[in-house]
Amino acid sequence: MLSVVISLLTRLYLAVVRCVFRLLWVAWGPTKLLLPPIDDPALVQSARTLALWIRQRKRSTVSIIEAFRRRIEAVNPIINAVVDERFESCPARGPGGGPAA
Repeated sequence: MLSVVISLLTRLYLAVVRCVFRLLWVAWGPTKLLLPPIDDPALVQSARTLALWIRQRKRSTVSIIEAFRRRIEAVNPIINAVVDERFESCPARGPGGGPAA
């Protein structure tokens, strides 16, 4: 008898919790974070493909690094994932922070 009561109370508790969370979801549901569209095909390629492009001289290392840097700068204010942006110490950048020749 006690196990039946505990089982009913557990089901009731879970139903109440589900209802509360559904109400919270409806009231303050997730706001869709609109990320800017991906504008460079290098951003969706694997590392192996990027290395092949560099070997075949289809893309330079500087252009690939710059594409990823631009994407980080565009998306990071929205998702807040990068803790320390040290773009000035990037090996593909020349003195003064500009792209290497």
